[in-house]
Amino acid sequence: MPTPADLVDMGGKPHDVILGPQGDYAYVTVLGFSGPSDYVVQFSTDSFMEVARAAVGKDPHLSVAQNLPWLFVPCQNTDEVYVLELMGLGQQTVIAVPGAHGAGMSPNGRFFYTTNLPGGGAHALYTISTKSLSVEGMPVDTPYMVPHNIAIAPNGKKLFVTHSGGMADKVTIYETHGYSPIPVYAGEVTVGFNPFGLTYVP
Repeated sequence: MPTPADLVDMGGKPHDVILGPQGDYAYVTVLGFSGPSDYVVQFSTDSFMEVARAAVGKDPHLSVAQNLPWLFVPCQNTDEVYVLELMGLGQQTVIAVPGAHGAGMSPNGRFFYTTNLPGGGAHALYTISTKSLSVEGMPVDTPYMVPHNIAIAPNGKKLFVTHSGGMADKVTIYETHGYSPIPVYAGEVTVGFNPFGLTYVP
């Protein structure tokens, strides 16, 4: 599936990828441009052809809920979370979140979580309501710097965050509850150096 030639000619490189809820479309971020925007490109998984594209903020990542028509696009270098329509990538809204990088969706699709990667651990983990499309409650501090990527348990009650850096070796653990989606620090695990991505395997 080639990256669109005009984006490659401008210096674009594919980065993050996610499938839509039905698997009939794939969404890819393309970054590395000198201008103020990077891009999200929608592809058909049947024809592998481009269906749509949207200009978004800088250094975008992706998340989608199974029961919602939205694509959530945290953009670290422009301090924004774009919310795009799954079909056609029309812009629904833009939510201000400093350093928005990691992308985690609750299993029920009610809340989107993102990390403030450059925030040094202060105001490190944001909760966004997918109903109101706004930040829910106060951001959560983390005990370590560079909160990076997110994984969520299938029951939605535990959330895990990697903390990256050359000598970093921690994954922090948080709990959420039905009455309060805001993560609460619950512990940590020491791992190898520079933990980056992670996933939860039931």
